[in-house]
Amino acid sequence: MLGVSQRSWRTWDKVHGELQYEAYERLDPEEVNSDYVPAIPERRVARIAAIEIYDNCAVYFSELRRSLWNIVLDAKRTKQQFEIFNSEKFWQDFIPKAAKTKMSEPQLWDFKETLTIWQAREEVARKKARITFAEDVASFANASGGVLIVGVTDKREIVGIGEGKDVENRLKAARDVLTAHLKYHNDIVSFRQAAVGGKLCLVIVISKAHKPVSVRTDDGRFSYPVRNESGITRVDAEKLSGRIHAKSDNRNFMGELEQFAREH
Repeated sequence: MLGVSQRSWRTWDKVHGELQYEAYERLDPEEVNSDYVPAIPERRVARIAAIEIYDNCAVYFSELRRSLWNIVLDAKRTKQQFEIFNSEKFWQDFIPKAAKTKMSEPQLWDFKETLTIWQAREEVARKKARITFAEDVASFANASGGVLIVGVTDKREIVGIGEGKDVENRLKAARDVLTAHLKYHNDIVSFRQAAVGGKLCLVIVISKAHKPVSVRTDDGRFSYPVRNESGITRVDAEKLSGRIHAKSDNRNFMGELEQFAREH
């Protein structure tokens, strides 16, 4: 840590060896014996080794300070994202503004009047609906993260998702589907309800994942959906890994949502 040693070498020995090598390089091989060992003054070794140790020590503490500062920034960012997520006022402001925007297919949010998993009656339709919902969520995670807002029609009218016990059952059904079909090592999905204009909407907040998120189909296969401006595409895991550059799961997009609500 303090630069006294570097890998398996002591800095003193490293510097001493480098100075001996330089001394050998300056000699004429024909004028010295093969077993000749140049004498290196200890004071010279000490001076150069001390400089290297000091520099290495300074680099270490500079990097440590930078790392700690990044932790502080990440903590502040996470706290801000948590506060936005839990702010009823924010969602009451954001949802109507997002619904009125002329953006046809924003990358960070999408609206659905309802979830098909709540409506499908036949088993084949229910199976398809479960996979579709899981892929919708995974596609956000494999892109930039984002929010899925349920209770807004295609015409951008806020109609809500119901009330009372019916809402509880619907939320449980949605969570159960993601538990069964979304395959990832961390919990990257949060649910919250938001009352907008007297209607109760469901907001599903999905983190940007730092590793590929897959959806397991009923036949045991896996798909890797990715959200883009034209909809959802499915790619292979290796290609998706090469596109993801985040060091950890994050919800940095929440700042962009807040900025959108502030500017519109």
